[in-house]
Amino acid sequence: IAAARAQGVTRALDMAVHKLIPPGLNNAPLYVPAPFEYLILSAMDGPEGTVVMVAYHGPPPSDEQFRKIEAALRKEGVMLPERTDGRYFHTPEGPFRILP
Repeated sequence: IAAARAQGVTRALDMAVHKLIPPGLNNAPLYVPAPFEYLILSAMDGPEGTVVMVAYHGPPPSDEQFRKIEAALRKEGVMLPERTDGRYFHTPEGPFRILP
């Protein structure tokens, strides 16, 4: 989220490969964040800091593939807030950008 903000990105595909921490003594497994987790964490300091991010692994998508990704998220029931002036989230508008 900090990297997205530093680059001025408010809607991103997170293409970073995060290290999986296996479960064990004094730790729990760390998995790829879900879109709603990015959303909630980004709004912890207020709704104007909302960042929409989706973990994505694969070759950089084309504009058409971006639209398919958004459609697939909706089909799977991943609902992102749509209001730009909500009480808890100010959902950014515009296209998704790749976050390296």
